[in-house]
Amino acid sequence: MRMQLYVGVDVGSTTCRIVVMDAQGTVVLERTVPTNSAALLATLKPLDGDLHVHIEASEMSAYIRGVLKPAVRRVVVSHPKTNAWIGKDPRKSDGVDARKLADMLR
Repeated sequence: MRMQLYVGVDVGSTTCRIVVMDAQGTVVLERTVPTNSAALLATLKPLDGDLHVHIEASEMSAYIRGVLKPAVRRVVVSHPKTNAWIGKDPRKSDGVDARKLADMLR
């Protein structure tokens, strides 16, 4: 059975923060990459396992979903207002948000 990996992507207009967790919640990759298809796919390609991706809804989420969908097992887009854990946290940052997205999907 392939390893399940959970990917949180905090999308920005110029960069994306990506956090990848294994099934136990251990972060196996954390990286900031340019918001473009080549950089996103190059970051995820070397990962060995079934990738489940969680993207926070934004103006760019449809684009990111379209780029990643053919390369991963599942893509979920969620609205930050429905995720109080992210939306109401006073310690907002791209890295924290991406980690929480991965953890919620896990």
